[in-house]
Amino acid sequence: MEVSRYVNLFYATCFILAVLTFNKAVGEIWARFEGLPDVSIVGNTITLTTLLAFVLGAGLIFWAYKIREDYREHVTEVVIELKKVTWPKFEEVKRSTLIVIAFTVVVSAYLFGVDQVWKYLTDLILVQS
Repeated sequence: MEVSRYVNLFYATCFILAVLTFNKAVGEIWARFEGLPDVSIVGNTITLTTLLAFVLGAGLIFWAYKIREDYREHVTEVVIELKKVTWPKFEEVKRSTLIVIAFTVVVSAYLFGVDQVWKYLTDLILVQS
């Protein structure tokens, strides 16, 4: 895929997340006003608050994509840099993950031992007091 497709995919994903976030926020704000009914537009799924969230999300993405061109340039540069990355092979990731898990177990056992020693010493001091 070329760079512009990744950039557009990023903005499409941001649009979906913005609509979901705005839908929750607008729904919560709308619920605070008891006199305003949330009118169903298409079935029970698309309501007035959903439409408002869609418009807000579209406005945000339009602002970020068209008006703030520096955002789009930054995302484009990030995609270009990510294409230069040499990603590790599955076997290397698996080996590194096993090393991290083993190290975590060893450090956890060490900390457990130190904790038990300190507990024993603290109990000795407090019981004698």
